[in-house]
Amino acid sequence: MKLDKYEIGKRYGKALFDLAVEQGNAKEIYQQLQTIQEVYATTPKLQACLSSAQLSAEDKNQMMQPLVAQTGGIVTSFLEVVQSHQRWAEVPEMIADFANRLAEAQHIITGKVWSVLPLSKEQLEKIEKETAQILGYEHAHLENVIDTSIIGGIKIEANHYVIDRTLQKRIQMMSKALMLEA
Repeated sequence: MKLDKYEIGKRYGKALFDLAVEQGNAKEIYQQLQTIQEVYATTPKLQACLSSAQLSAEDKNQMMQPLVAQTGGIVTSFLEVVQSHQRWAEVPEMIADFANRLAEAQHIITGKVWSVLPLSKEQLEKIEKETAQILGYEHAHLENVIDTSIIGGIKIEANHYVIDRTLQKRIQMMSKALMLEA
């Protein structure tokens, strides 16, 4: 059975996270991983090249060598394993899984909050505090995403939880309640 990139990301992310925790330097490793993530994010063609069947494994490894050279310790070893198994295209998913595990270990929930207008710093902090309380975490870090299709209210997604406090959802719930009464 062929694994998708998310399953591969989970396996590698978990292995790296477990090793980082064992050695007591998960935060430092995450900082190195963020640098790698930035390279992937700021170089869209990189992902296409690494996923291409037209490039040989040797070419892909050569292309990634400068990035590997910037890392140290566990991260270098990790990237060597990635290289030997030709998993360069799945590195963003591996880093995302590592980040989720680190946040979970620190009792931090991460996610997004959709609103029609940008939230002020104070509004975002209040929403993060309430979200953490509702979902049983110490802290929440939410990214504000602007969605002009929202009529009013907010929608929060964090670690597969959804808190929908939009006007559309309230109208939908009222409509269902009225249908049940009829």
